[in-house]
Amino acid sequence: MEVSDLDKALLTPTLEMIKRSNEYGDIPLYAKIGKYVHDFIKYDESYVGKLPKISEIMKNPIGVCSEYAKLFNSLARMARVPSIIVEGAACGENDKCMGHAWNIIYHNGKWIDVDPTWDLMSGVVSSSHIYFSDENKGQVMVQYFDDKESISSKIDFDMKEAL
Repeated sequence: MEVSDLDKALLTPTLEMIKRSNEYGDIPLYAKIGKYVHDFIKYDESYVGKLPKISEIMKNPIGVCSEYAKLFNSLARMARVPSIIVEGAACGENDKCMGHAWNIIYHNGKWIDVDPTWDLMSGVVSSSHIYFSDENKGQVMVQYFDDKESISSKIDFDMKEAL
């Protein structure tokens, strides 16, 4: 997902403001972007599945994890931080797994996970995040079974195949 010229024009002043801001202290730019996105968007579950465009998010900063990940992704790419959106699940709250989206960025020679929805910018998003797919690799199918004795699975760690 490339950042469109229209989105670049809309987001350039925001990115410049983030770069100049002393609000978040002496942390890497990607972390400042993540913290800005976390503070800017207000979480509202009624936005599940709406998938507004960047221009709509900037006008009405309300959404769920997909909006946080999308805005972070666009700002990070404009700041020349390689970023992709990851889809999966976050588990733990109320003993449930819920669909979730976050980002993976390339920083200091390696890919790290960041989650602007939950304000997790250290490179570790916790074991509660389960990776299903990203825009560059493919998908993993996850099935839930009542009969735990019959479960047999194998996952290719290159994310090419899941059996």
